[in-house]
Amino acid sequence: MAEMTSRERYQRMFQHREADRVPIIDIPWPATIERWEREGMPHEVGFVDFFGLDPIVGVGADTSPR
Repeated sequence: MAEMTSRERYQRMFQHREADRVPIIDIPWPATIERWEREGMPHEVGFVDFFGLDPIVGVGADTSPR
């Protein structure tokens, strides 16, 4: 199977279909990102791109009781 884009991977995951791999998501602490930069990760490259992770976008929602 050819390598998929993150979009294709997420679509297949939600469709319960086979993909090239499961989506890999991480949300590190700011201190962790700072350490990675001290250890050589370029500051101008985001950790998602640097590690080849699948991007995720959070959508803020008001979940407070009404």
